Amino acid sequence: MKKINLENNLFTRKPALPVFLKGGPKAILLLHGYNGYTEDFNYIAKRLHDAGYTVSVPRLAGHGTSANDFLSTNSDMWLRSAIDSYLDLKCSYKNIYICGLSMGGLLALILASLFSIKKIAVMAPALKNRSRNIKFTPFLKFFMKKQKRIWIRTEKNEDD
Repeated sequence: MKKINLENNLFTRKPALPVFLKGGPKAILLLHGYNGYTEDFNYIAKRLHDAGYTVSVPRLAGHGTSANDFLSTNSDMWLRSAIDSYLDLKCSYKNIYICGLSMGGLLALILASLFSIKKIAVMAPALKNRSRNIKFTPFLKFFMKKQKRIWIRTEKNEDD
């Protein structure tokens, strides 16, 4: 087993503390990204909780503590954090949905491949397309018909 060297004054910063908001019978697991932390999901966690969902935002291993702690972790540890968080929710909730941001999106996709997840949402997932054909996508515009978009404005909004 690999020895882990931790600093004497290591602690979790408050914006990175795990979040659990007990709500209804459906749970949503929110996974933050690489070098991110739970506060990245404050807004969406509150909105989902207000909508009646139970929301869990775990802190992935090494995140939100120190640079040395972060650098001592790896992708296996981050995936294990995500799996453990899912399994913890699975003890109490039948329906669990997963949402991930960046690397958290990739973790969400991996979880969906390992477990029977009904719904996932990924935001800017950290993926790489290995298809050599991807370089030809700019030329599709010459072969595909453009669809006209109809914009219907129902009320005037200054934020638009």
